[in-house]
Amino acid sequence: MNPIPALSSLASPWVTSSVLTLFAGAYGLVLLEDRLALRKSIPVLMAAGLTWIAVAVAATPRHMGHLVKVSFLGHLTSFAEIFCFLIAAMTFVNTMDDRGVFRWLGQRLMPGGTSWRRLFWTAGGLTFGLSPVLDNLTTALVVGSLVTTLAATRRDVVAATCISIVVAANAGGAFSPFGDLTTLMVWQSGHISFATALQLFLPALVNWLIPAVILSRSLPDGHTGAVPGEAMLEPGAWLVTSCFGGAIAPS
Repeated sequence: MNPIPALSSLASPWVTSSVLTLFAGAYGLVLLEDRLALRKSIPVLMAAGLTWIAVAVAATPRHMGHLVKVSFLGHLTSFAEIFCFLIAAMTFVNTMDDRGVFRWLGQRLMPGGTSWRRLFWTAGGLTFGLSPVLDNLTTALVVGSLVTTLAATRRDVVAATCISIVVAANAGGAFSPFGDLTTLMVWQSGHISFATALQLFLPALVNWLIPAVILSRSLPDGHTGAVPGEAMLEPGAWLVTSCFGGAIAPS
């Protein structure tokens, strides 16, 4: 991909202040997403569009429209690459979920009668292991739903385990280009290689283990109840899983 030309020559007080205001406003609306019942993609996309409008307006009197066009197309291409990758990856993940792969795996690792501590550590370890491949948010939601099903009667266990799951998901997603949108963007832009990202494995593991050890001390004695129905793999489960593994392996 051709390098994206810099637009620093278009910087002016009103452009700079406008862009910073748009960024701060969009970021504030994202933080208030739950209270406003507003999807965070709406303010982000609006701020992005208005930012490019401000840049284009600043470029017109200086006859630098071509520079803005080339830069915009470069950024759009980068976005399209990430978007297409995520669409394909999430299609695989959702299909695997629909075929019962994650429910089956969860019941094999966390069967009925599991102690609270085993549930805690298994859920965290499973999240840390899957988030580098499946995306950290998706992994946290899938494993979290399994935990809430198995420990529905113990809110203290669910709270401690879900906190560990969130920490493990973010830590596990940090040492893989596939684990988080931010790392994916850095990898796609060519700033790091897959091997470079893997060097963060030990720091990421420590970042999960320290909070997990502290949280585990609050867990009570006891075991989970019976699993409500045995999870069964739907036809095509292993085929989809194999295709997903084959798709990401060359990366």
